[in-house]
Amino acid sequence: MVDIPETTLTAQEPPEPMPSRGDLPSWEDFGKLADETDVLSDVLNAIGNVLKWIPPFSLTGCTYPPEEEAKGETTPPKPGDWDFVGPVVPEMGAMVEEEETVEEVEENKPEEMTTSNEGVDMIAEFELSPGTMWARGLGEYDSQGKPIGIYPHYVFKKENNRFISDGGITFGYGHHITQDSYNKNENNAKAIVDKYAPGALFIPSQILSNGSSYRVPGSSYMPMDEVKALLERDLKKAEDKLNEFLDKHKLKLNQHQFDAMVSFLHNYGIYWLEREDKEVMRTFLSGGKGFDDPQKVMDVFMEHDIKSRRKEEAKLFSSGKYPS
Repeated sequence: MVDIPETTLTAQEPPEPMPSRGDLPSWEDFGKLADETDVLSDVLNAIGNVLKWIPPFSLTGCTYPPEEEAKGETTPPKPGDWDFVGPVVPEMGAMVEEEETVEEVEENKPEEMTTSNEGVDMIAEFELSPGTMWARGLGEYDSQGKPIGIYPHYVFKKENNRFISDGGITFGYGHHITQDSYNKNENNAKAIVDKYAPGALFIPSQILSNGSSYRVPGSSYMPMDEVKALLERDLKKAEDKLNEFLDKHKLKLNQHQFDAMVSFLHNYGIYWLEREDKEVMRTFLSGGKGFDDPQKVMDVFMEHDIKSRRKEEAKLFSSGKYPS
């Protein structure tokens, strides 16, 4: 049996308070302790060698002492040469201010406008009305008389009291493809022509005396879902160009004014507002005045060809009334 020596239990002294930063052991204190234990000495020496290569840091990057930086010397310092630079935390006020600035920019960014459903229907009828499509044999219909597709067709315009070709083939609602755009394959032109009017002439050999449109010989109809998708893509280009112009000139249009201008650009070309030689419409819009003056608006629109369509666009722009 093992004898266990008696021990006397005594109350423990309360722990000493944690030393302040100034009371922490110095490198010399660690050195003295290291002399007593070879292993500890080796460990501390290794740590010291690592620490002397670590520069002070902050979130803004590391810097060398001013006196060494001035000399162009950037050799690793000895421990104690530099003061520790803690992480730099931005003030809350600055962070809040930055967030508010971002929100403010987003709020001030003009909203992109798109053509309304009424506007799309109006433009489609401007390009090819149901009556014209039926009368000139440009549509394909089901047994109930509902249009299921539109044939590629030639469109003519009057110039010097005679009708001439508009220079290409029209697909769906006003999608115009010329020989040049086909050769360059602009907007997938080659695939459209080869599918629905393969081998067709872009300039027709025959022009009717009354200038009526007619179906491209040997062509097949484009289904209505593709016709509508093609129109939407075309209108998107006009919308983007018009939104860009409005943003540049710090202008805002009402929905009916926007629809009228998209109709105009779809018919005349999306780059019309950029042409230096065609300044009537551009000057009117960029000036931002007279939008509510019916006569002023009518005068501007009627400066352009296809008077019947320009008249309806002008009435819509100034009154907000869509063609019935």
